[in-house]
Amino acid sequence: MVRVVTLSLARLGRSGPAIAAASVAPALLDQGSVDGARAAWVLVLVWAVLALGTASMMIVRPVAATISTLVVLGAVELTASAVQVELSFLDLLPVAACLFMTGALGTRRNAVWAAAGVAVVVASGTVVNRLTATAEWRGGPDVLAGLLVMALALVAGSAVRAQREAAEVSQQRYDLERRQRLLAEREASARERARIAREMHDLVAHSVTLLVVNAETLRARRAEIPAWAAAQADAMAEAGRRATEEMREMLTVLRSDGDPELTQPVRQLEDVPTLLDEARRAGTSVGFAEQGSAAPISLAASLCAYRVVQEGLSNARRHRPGAEVSVSVCWRPGSLELTVVTGPSPDQSDENDEKDEKDENDRPSAGLGLAGLRERVVEAGGTATVGTDGHSHRLQVVLPTRPRPAPREAR
Repeated sequence: MVRVVTLSLARLGRSGPAIAAASVAPALLDQGSVDGARAAWVLVLVWAVLALGTASMMIVRPVAATISTLVVLGAVELTASAVQVELSFLDLLPVAACLFMTGALGTRRNAVWAAAGVAVVVASGTVVNRLTATAEWRGGPDVLAGLLVMALALVAGSAVRAQREAAEVSQQRYDLERRQRLLAEREASARERARIAREMHDLVAHSVTLLVVNAETLRARRAEIPAWAAAQADAMAEAGRRATEEMREMLTVLRSDGDPELTQPVRQLEDVPTLLDEARRAGTSVGFAEQGSAAPISLAASLCAYRVVQEGLSNARRHRPGAEVSVSVCWRPGSLELTVVTGPSPDQSDENDEKDEKDENDRPSAGLGLAGLRERVVEAGGTATVGTDGHSHRLQVVLPTRPRPAPREAR
């Protein structure tokens, strides 16, 4: 209900005159059943005209509208007591509407000023009424009832304002978290791409270096090869040196941020045992098993395999500290299957473990390492599967291998 009123207030714009007219109409309709004297109708009509003018400011100047409308109402009520006619109790509605708008659209300071102004005006009107009116036309419980209506209107408006402010704060928090998540995703993606580019650069640089060495060998044997072959060797050597220099410049750019992880030597599949030993020294219980006979594998896939194990161990330390980790390498015909299984954390119950994992997934940086890993696996021509097996977390990657060379026949 409060949300509906808040949305309605947001669309009010400058519709104060319409609201003022709607709040004045009930008193006009009810006056005939209260007192049909001519003086009563004259006062009600005067009140309606003046209230339309003062209450129309409730959207843009709610405090001024409240005080002005209440002053006009007090003057009309005092005149009614003097001429001994009764006005409808519904003539309080314009004041209540102004107070509601003060609480809903204004600030807390405005609400305090409005409440103080109402108290002063009502107190002054009550004193004047006691001094000028006869005993039977002096205000009594009706004054208290009017104050109660005004207080309820101000409280209701303040509640709407509080709801609106809470909604704005919640929206701002959501926008901030969304921006942080997008920024973290972009940084993680850029970091992963930089790492892949750096590693691929190192690998290609090695191959280009071999090309240059072979070209220089041909140039050294220039006397034994045709002239056209010597010219081609010169061109190959020059192109190779230029490519090597350009790739070194690119590597310098990638390493310019000083990140130590980007400046470490390139690790491959044969470095996995060293990685496992480092994890064990850090306190992680790691088991390792290898099945099948090793097959030739591309350097990109070898790099990817190392990163798979590294990411699995990092996630185990981050999300399930103290859990046992099992790493298996299975060589199959045409593929290499890597599986990293992380058991439940020993110092947490199953419910707390699931809750902590859910809270971690709700963070802005959650899942970014796995997203980068999937990108790396796809680049290497493989597939990645992440899931939960009971209370254990499983990371499984399948990478393609090269066919083994056929054995040469004995001469």
